[in-house]
Amino acid sequence: MCGDSVFISYARADDLKPPFEETTQGWVTFFWHQLRFELINCGAKQAELWLDRYQIEPAEAFTPKIEQALAQASMLIAVFSENWVQSAWCQEEIDWFGKQHADASDRIVPVYKSDLHRELLPVLIRGYQARIGFRFFTSDDAGHFCADRSRLAGGI
Repeated sequence: MCGDSVFISYARADDLKPPFEETTQGWVTFFWHQLRFELINCGAKQAELWLDRYQIEPAEAFTPKIEQALAQASMLIAVFSENWVQSAWCQEEIDWFGKQHADASDRIVPVYKSDLHRELLPVLIRGYQARIGFRFFTSDDAGHFCADRSRLAGGI
């Protein structure tokens, strides 16, 4: 799968910087950098992790860019959280991706930023996909985040 575009769907609220910590990255930006690092380490330098903040200029119309990126993406990483579930835009992204790919449920990789009840997840992945994925909310030690990050990069 290396060399293909991977679209990251997330809620903007999940990428806010902590207050009074201007040099700290938001959760999603940190995740993007760490996953990019792991992809390079496993030799997948050509894999593109599509994140809107790096692909869309502030004054640019974002809807066509996002629709184009979703159509070209071979995979979608959905960063599931309460914020994601409450975002109509995130729901549209996963619906659009589903319409573009007949086997979309096999191409969606759940990344859980927080624990969610299965009923809150998009219908497209409520079955088998909801039980698998990468959980980053039970990190009792720093090693857990690194292990799941490496496992995810290896799967791409």
